[in-house]
Amino acid sequence: MFTQPQQLVPPIAVSGSHPVTPHHIPSLKPGLFSMLVNGVPVATYSNKDYDFSYLSVGHGPLHLEISASFLINRAHVSPLKFDITPTISGDKLSATLPGPGYYIIQIGASNRLVVLADSCLLHPTASSGVGVWNVQGHGAAPDGTSISLTTAAFQSCLDAASASSDPNALVFVPPGLYAVGNLVLKSNSTLYLSPGATLRFSPEEKGSYKIHWHKDSQGRRPITWWISTAFGSRNIRVFGSGVLDGNGVAAARAGIGNNLLVPIATDRFSCEGLLFLNSASWACTPIMVTDGTFRDCKFVNRFSEAGENDGIDVMHSENIVVSRAVGIGLDDPFSTKTWCSESDIAASWPLPDGGQPPALRGVSFDDTLSWTICFGIKVGAGMWSPQEDIAFRNAVVYDSSIAVGIHFHSGSSRAKGVLFEDIDVENVTWTNMNISCWCALMVTGGGAGEEPPIQDVVVSDVLVRMSGRRHAVLAGQQGRAIERVEFKSVVMPGSTRPAETLEDMRFEGVKYVRNITIS
Repeated sequence: MFTQPQQLVPPIAVSGSHPVTPHHIPSLKPGLFSMLVNGVPVATYSNKDYDFSYLSVGHGPLHLEISASFLINRAHVSPLKFDITPTISGDKLSATLPGPGYYIIQIGASNRLVVLADSCLLHPTASSGVGVWNVQGHGAAPDGTSISLTTAAFQSCLDAASASSDPNALVFVPPGLYAVGNLVLKSNSTLYLSPGATLRFSPEEKGSYKIHWHKDSQGRRPITWWISTAFGSRNIRVFGSGVLDGNGVAAARAGIGNNLLVPIATDRFSCEGLLFLNSASWACTPIMVTDGTFRDCKFVNRFSEAGENDGIDVMHSENIVVSRAVGIGLDDPFSTKTWCSESDIAASWPLPDGGQPPALRGVSFDDTLSWTICFGIKVGAGMWSPQEDIAFRNAVVYDSSIAVGIHFHSGSSRAKGVLFEDIDVENVTWTNMNISCWCALMVTGGGAGEEPPIQDVVVSDVLVRMSGRRHAVLAGQQGRAIERVEFKSVVMPGSTRPAETLEDMRFEGVKYVRNITIS
């Protein structure tokens, strides 16, 4: 049983001038490794396929001292671009990281330790007083019990904060393990999850959750929007160093999936600092959002047993920024998609009768780290409404089956104005759809529209350290040619100079593509 700590915020341990704050996750088991960060003990947690640690730190270098229960014969640290050389001595490893960020450390032949080190500890201006609703003060149980009472306490606080006239209305969640059902976020309010606060999905109480749609590709599995926004809402903020634990394996075994956070039909939405853990469907799905920001978000999923567990899929939204994020899991960590009103996922969307969802415009992903079996960074596969002005910048793909991709598989609209810039492809060891490559721009389905299906694409400043097991893909379809693709400064494995031809970049079978430039 989890015991409620006495402090609202855990004490900060300080080593030298750089504070280190470990974040407790009561719903997980300990990992294989013990670790010190700047001399401060930081717990590691097991997520079956890898271990991870979660902490907030000050600015400046981070010195790690890691101990294993076995002799370490090799190790390396990603992102490789930082050129970090670990030191090994028996069962111990030490390394100095350049500063806060997200890192993957390979220890031995197959063990991985993911370090999630945020750059600051996000605090509200107050944890009590006028304009602050503390969920424990309204009956929320911090020990993982009483889902009905806890859900009611959370929702009553959210409702009261929204209804107040205070522009800084805050719902405060102290450290604890909270079993909650569906929650609806409403206008002009803020939800703060303290370090050590974990909201946990409870599949053993699956009757407590509303079913919003059924996923056709998984045998019509029922999916719930665990936490969503009220339709027509605005000015909502969710932040803190807390955890949304989707309990994905147990949920999948119980026959239910969950979208952990669904900002839908809302304006001016922000999410900062949260750890999205083990979703049993797409973790975060901004749908019909105008002006949204997602910063310092961690999407930490399993590679098996939980289903299609994307990180963040931006859909039918405008002016969205995703920055400083890490995505780990079976399915696409960072993507954009569009659908039609008849699609399975759109069953509960607030659309007018006969109306279709709006276009997607102005979406930016910056400073991301991907580790997946599918696409590292991606546009598609749904293209039912236009997708345009999309940028992926400063991305590291630790591993994938397709590192960089646009996949037109369903719909009859288009993707236009897509930029992939400053991309570091470290590994491509997986195979999916019989494809294993650093880049795939492809049309494999859907219908003909009025414009080319994929057009005005720039792939720039890419370092490909591993190109994959198969050739890269650049292929439209008859009557649906890909138009205007520019490759700039793409450096392939074994070379220090930019590629000059499609063959240099390992493209084969190129077809139905017009106006390609390489520089």
